[in-house]
Amino acid sequence: MPLAYDPEFASAFAPIAAQLATVPKPAVHDVASRRTLLNSFFGAVPSSVSSIPLPNGVSHTSHTASLSNHTPVTIHRFFPTALSTSSPSPSSLPALLHLHGGGLISISVAHLAPTLASYVLASEIQIFSVEYRLAPEHPFPAALDDAHTALLWLHAEAEQFGLDTSRIGLLGESAGGGLAAALAIRTRDTGLTPGVKKQILVYPMLDYRTREAGNGIGELAFWTGEDNVTGWAAYLGRERYEGALEREGGVTGEMSPAVVGSVEGLPALYVECPQLDIYCKENLAYATRFVEAGIEVEVHVVPGLPHGFEALGKGAGSVERVQEWRIRAMRGL
Repeated sequence: MPLAYDPEFASAFAPIAAQLATVPKPAVHDVASRRTLLNSFFGAVPSSVSSIPLPNGVSHTSHTASLSNHTPVTIHRFFPTALSTSSPSPSSLPALLHLHGGGLISISVAHLAPTLASYVLASEIQIFSVEYRLAPEHPFPAALDDAHTALLWLHAEAEQFGLDTSRIGLLGESAGGGLAAALAIRTRDTGLTPGVKKQILVYPMLDYRTREAGNGIGELAFWTGEDNVTGWAAYLGRERYEGALEREGGVTGEMSPAVVGSVEGLPALYVECPQLDIYCKENLAYATRFVEAGIEVEVHVVPGLPHGFEALGKGAGSVERVQEWRIRAMRGL
């Protein structure tokens, strides 16, 4: 039986699908057109996160992580408003460091602000989202360096936010999930103490070698092989990327987590793998390595949903069920 969209998702996705059918697919390596296309799905997004309406009970502040020998990074804090008027016990609260998606080449924290606010409302956990630099203007290691700076800053400023640094998790979707996985690898290898408690990866972009959907997905894939080639080539640099594909080498785990030599010592893993996603196979392969290493793993393979299903099928029961699993993972911090 051929693969198909979940009926509830298909109904919610129909208006966007109709719009997509009228838009020419960008050529491979056309970053500008992909930025325009991805931005269009979010509608008019204010340039300032502070001007985006948030639900009652959630507040926002912005901060600059400025550490010696590190490029300054803007970090957006989304938190329960109650924390503004209460005094948490010193070093008692968990937190999530968030890295947004966008193929390593597009969108910003502003695009995800309403989603992050909904997570805070449901989980009651503070989320710190990183405004990392995008490729190709800023290729590897810029985005990962920004994420690392943000995590070090969070450790340094833990007291002002009432954080327990042993209860900090990483959260990311798509490219952000790949960056979160890479950050977990870097913090393990550099000996950050305490280490990251958990990585919550939502259809993460892990393997630079993935160039086609396969697995019977075909036209059901939202993020395609050409999109993936474009993102990875921009991030790694086209010469390095194409050379690595030809020689199967020259790429490290910090660049592409799927090729890391060992997962030993990495934090617990939660990963969502929509079956109609180009990343499903690489996500399962990565999770399997954690199982083999005896590291706590929670994996959800979700039939009938594609990459980016939350944005494409809002309100569908199938989407809401997956988001409930995600919130539960956050509360586990």
